[in-house]
Amino acid sequence: MQMLRGKSRRWKLIAAGIAAVLLSLVGYLSYWSSTNAAMLRLLPDSLPSNPALYRFAVAEGQSVFNQNCASCHGRDLQGSQTNGVPKLTDRDWLYGEGRLSEIEQIALYGIRSANHRTKNLADMPAFGRQKPYARYDLAPLTTAEISDIVSYIELAQGRSPDMAAVKRGIDLFDRKGQCFDCHGNDMGGDNYIGAPMLSDKIWLYGDGSRETITRTIEQGLMSVCPMFKDKISPAKIRAVAAYVHSKAPVSPPAD
Repeated sequence: MQMLRGKSRRWKLIAAGIAAVLLSLVGYLSYWSSTNAAMLRLLPDSLPSNPALYRFAVAEGQSVFNQNCASCHGRDLQGSQTNGVPKLTDRDWLYGEGRLSEIEQIALYGIRSANHRTKNLADMPAFGRQKPYARYDLAPLTTAEISDIVSYIELAQGRSPDMAAVKRGIDLFDRKGQCFDCHGNDMGGDNYIGAPMLSDKIWLYGDGSRETITRTIEQGLMSVCPMFKDKISPAKIRAVAAYVHSKAPVSPPAD
């Protein structure tokens, strides 16, 4: 009889422990749900101005990033120059200026994904092919012409190549290649369409060597970032955008 009473007490203790855990879980889920709702009621760019919600979003976003984005960008957010995956910890944004709302839009709709709201305004033509560009007609460039454009880019990088080649490269950049249309006359790029700056030392593909620049001009680029709108919840999208936003210097939040 005493043994049965002892077992009964143990079961009561176990049941009480389980009840406490369940109550704690219910409390956390209630907090999590209400905090997510509060986070989504804010405009994305105003989230950093609410420290408590921002910290919550960043903490939640790290696990979302690791599960969905780290396979390309890396858990350290350093990207891959081999695969053309941008680093997310610097101020050099390929699209936009690093505002939380801009990051969220890319997480939602991707880059060149199967959604009409995706970023898909320009590609890098493959000037080594007979038909370099699918969007409109562009003439291919010869090996010598590509070499001259590379010399011009090298000059913008602070190197000192053959100035005769540079002069030819300037004309090709502005005329036959129409490179200015995306990268700008000053090679400053255009972060609205995702055209990188060519006058700094930050490279999306490769290390900036003559060989890798040549290969990019010859073969073109058209990378894809998947959309996550139909894969993860709006709260998780907002959270992962906050996490990425927290890792790089950005413009101040919008008023």
